[in-house]
Amino acid sequence: MNSKQLISKIKEKILNNEYENKKLPTEDMLMEEFGVTRYSVRKAIQNLVDHGLIYQVQGSGMYIKERRDDCLVLSSTEGLVMGFSNKSVTSTLLDLKIVEADDDLANDFKCKIGTPIYKVTRLRYLDGVPFCVEYSNYNKNIVSYLNKEIIESSIYEYLRNDLKLNIGFADKIISSEKLSRKHADLLNLMENDPSLIINDTVYLTNGSIFNSSKVLYNYKITKLFDVANLK
Repeated sequence: MNSKQLISKIKEKILNNEYENKKLPTEDMLMEEFGVTRYSVRKAIQNLVDHGLIYQVQGSGMYIKERRDDCLVLSSTEGLVMGFSNKSVTSTLLDLKIVEADDDLANDFKCKIGTPIYKVTRLRYLDGVPFCVEYSNYNKNIVSYLNKEIIESSIYEYLRNDLKLNIGFADKIISSEKLSRKHADLLNLMENDPSLIINDTVYLTNGSIFNSSKVLYNYKITKLFDVANLK
């Protein structure tokens, strides 16, 4: 079992309220339960701390934090389906095409001009309410195949489970702007209403950029969550 699988297993148990007294087992107990090394356990624990799921009490152990199921976790690279595990996340594909990278896309992806790029536009819902309009680009040399079924399910689950890509980290730029009539109609809002914008550049663990996106969020139902490390 690798670190990602271990993180997934522990997270599943946390979400299913399987740990008594909201306390995580000791490192030794986790090593024995999952048959992994201490290094893997510590790496998984750090990931769960970084994502705001657990916290450490000196001399007492690791405790499970109160869940923030209504928030978009900024530090997460899991995608909406995993990030909002308690809600129904659905998507509607609005547009899918392949283009050759121009100067701007080549700069975004640090790739050669002419590299094939998937351009995906989709509308995403939380419990049936329009949540965001997403414009995403994927380097086709890395993300070899996308179709309507994958896009309307979970792209990131497909990338991890089917393409076996190791997703590393994301640079995020957060801003705001007024909605155009087109985007307001998609989000069931009014033209010139505010929208939260997040621009992502997402890397594999080897440093390759495979995804860049611009996402416009429905301001009425969007909350952001991140963990501040005050050490």
